[in-house]
Amino acid sequence: MIGRAESDVGSVELGIDIEALDDVARAYARFGQRYVDRVLAPHERRDLRDRSRQVRYIAGRFAAKEAAIKAWGVTAATPVAWSRVVVEQTRSGLIVTAPHLGAAPVRVSLSVTEQAAYAVALGGRRDPANAVDTVGHGEGLGMAQDTVDATIIEVLDEQARLVGPAGDLARDANLFEAGMTSHASVNVMLGVEDAFDIEFPDALLTKKTFTSIASIADAVQQIQGDEATL
Repeated sequence: MIGRAESDVGSVELGIDIEALDDVARAYARFGQRYVDRVLAPHERRDLRDRSRQVRYIAGRFAAKEAAIKAWGVTAATPVAWSRVVVEQTRSGLIVTAPHLGAAPVRVSLSVTEQAAYAVALGGRRDPANAVDTVGHGEGLGMAQDTVDATIIEVLDEQARLVGPAGDLARDANLFEAGMTSHASVNVMLGVEDAFDIEFPDALLTKKTFTSIASIADAVQQIQGDEATL
């Protein structure tokens, strides 16, 4: 959820996010340290020491980051490496920073229950002058499209938590409209990396990359093409 209010100092953006602890627990169990490395900043990983509270901690950090992303008005084409979006505990409360996005720090209110993490971020939109450039998709040199699509559909059925089978969707259907959350898209990314033995570069970590079967396939084939030319 995103909202806007006017104040004496200009518009104030509101970002709200909810992350289910069960979803985080499944991702952590499936992908382990790779999942942690993708969603937490280095100092956040160091704080991940109390094993009894690890899932609650990760869920809270991810909810805070996603709420901040919404408050900043980050577009679907902007690369967002979750490990570079940083949640910090200050004397006045939690703040989220992401200098590489051209975003000013935002304050976040966070509550974590036994079921979910709830985060509300309040701040200004990021400066468009400092926006990260959109990365286009080059020509891929990898597997046949049908094979790539079929593999991606298998990953989506396992990780995306869609409202129905991924195979029933059109190739360009919006996966987020079909039920995939931002957190689930991280699981999809990790699943695709495993399935194709690739690693997504930060430049391709955009919402746009994971919007559809077609966009994921384009990214996979681009990465395979880049690796083939090395």
